Amino acid sequence: MSVWLTTVCTEREPDGTYEDCSWASAVMLANEAHGTRKYPQTQAEYEALRAASGDTVKPGDPGSNLDDVEKGMLARYKWTGRMLHTWAEIEGSPVGTALIVQGLYSKLPTHLRRWSNFAGGHATCVVRIETGWWWLDPLAPPDYAGQPISETSLKAYFDGLRGARAMAVTVGERQEAEDMVPLPITDVTRALVDVKAGAYFYDLDRVTKLVPLTSGGKDVLQLFVSSGFRAVRISTGGIVRLALAKIGDLTNIRPIADGTDVAHVVVLTVDGTQVYGGKV
Repeated sequence: MSVWLTTVCTEREPDGTYEDCSWASAVMLANEAHGTRKYPQTQAEYEALRAASGDTVKPGDPGSNLDDVEKGMLARYKWTGRMLHTWAEIEGSPVGTALIVQGLYSKLPTHLRRWSNFAGGHATCVVRIETGWWWLDPLAPPDYAGQPISETSLKAYFDGLRGARAMAVTVGERQEAEDMVPLPITDVTRALVDVKAGAYFYDLDRVTKLVPLTSGGKDVLQLFVSSGFRAVRISTGGIVRLALAKIGDLTNIRPIADGTDVAHVVVLTVDGTQVYGGKV
């Protein structure tokens, strides 16, 4: 896959101050989530985001944190990212994940600190790309393209700041969600279907992937069809819920009449516990 990358939203201000690394990084994160420059990467935008959070610049202010960023994004953008608390969570981020990562600037190698002699706690936008990690430092000049950072250097930076966290989004996830329009239910025929091995299940937004079915499944209960997807019942975490599967991932469609006893039908499980149906 090719991961879309924004350029740097700089925290460099005309008076020479540097005080909004979290907010400049949040604007970059928001644009990564949209897969386009939806929000202007300007001082006016990140200061508006900060103002929306209720956080203000005060003498001796230690700086904003990710809780402030979360409040600001919810207030101004009406959505926010996912909080990560450990290096293991960051390291495990798949390709196509963008993050605000907190850390200690002095722990970075010299070539990544060339923009400033700052040595304290910092926040930077980082993107997991096909070849590793891409570093978008708000201390860099405006519209700087960024550069690679090794996983070793990123870990040292993160581990160097006590209580450091990260906020993550999937690149392009907001663009997909906002472009999506409600689709009509095109067929309410109940059916038994087979699911291909490796097929993904999606949440009802048709964007969020839930889990892959590694081994496939037979005699799964289909409840309705909606333009490219079939709704089926699955069991995950002990809870039976609706999920969507792409039509091409389901085969052997066998319609069943209303009132048919399907007590023998397994509601497709993804957590190892079989759950059986009743009547449809």
